[in-house]
Amino acid sequence: MTSNTTTETVTATGELRHLNPSDLVIDANIRTEVAAEALTATLALLDVTTRPLTEEEITDATNQLVGLSPLRNDTAEAIVGQASSLAAAGMDAEQVNRHRDALRQVTAESASAAAGRILGGGRGHLVVVGNADQLNGPLEAAGF
Repeated sequence: MTSNTTTETVTATGELRHLNPSDLVIDANIRTEVAAEALTATLALLDVTTRPLTEEEITDATNQLVGLSPLRNDTAEAIVGQASSLAAAGMDAEQVNRHRDALRQVTAESASAAAGRILGGGRGHLVVVGNADQLNGPLEAAGF
């Protein structure tokens, strides 16, 4: 089942943004003098073509997501919130169990392939906010 549900989020400036469930937003506060270096390092970490994900990373991530799942529903309010989100997306309550079971099937190879499809191909946008006089030179020198 495909969902076109969007999420509303408020940015640090109070601006309302609409995100698709597959959108990835990385937000960081970085000192101006290391912005180019930090951006380069962040993009390198996201590049699964040069360093694919490992089975250990996938196991750790799966264990964390599956292990924390029950804690997300530890109050009546949380249960109602999840139930209403599922209903709004056209899914039934069993989606929680299907999602948990699907997470357990993820391998390093399948996760790396998915990450490559989502993060690769230059489809993303980079936004750097700060003093342009101080940022332009280092960003240009780093190839941005």
